[in-house]
Amino acid sequence: MIEKQELVKKLKMAALSEEALVALITKHLSIALNQSSLDGEVLGKLHYLMDILKEDSILHEAMLNSLVVSISNSDTNVY
Repeated sequence: MIEKQELVKKLKMAALSEEALVALITKHLSIALNQSSLDGEVLGKLHYLMDILKEDSILHEAMLNSLVVSISNSDTNVY
């Protein structure tokens, strides 16, 4: 079991990790791929997969933030 305050703290950290992942995908990995010598078909597939990962991470971050609000507003202290 975990107390509300500790759970909220962990959920906030997870949301920040998702936010950092989106920044990594959209900036650093895209630049690295564009500067690589991979052929166009492979690059296209990798960009497609990175877009899916980015969108999933954005949704996951929103869900985590929603949980933070829900748990913070709850009267329950132990989960």
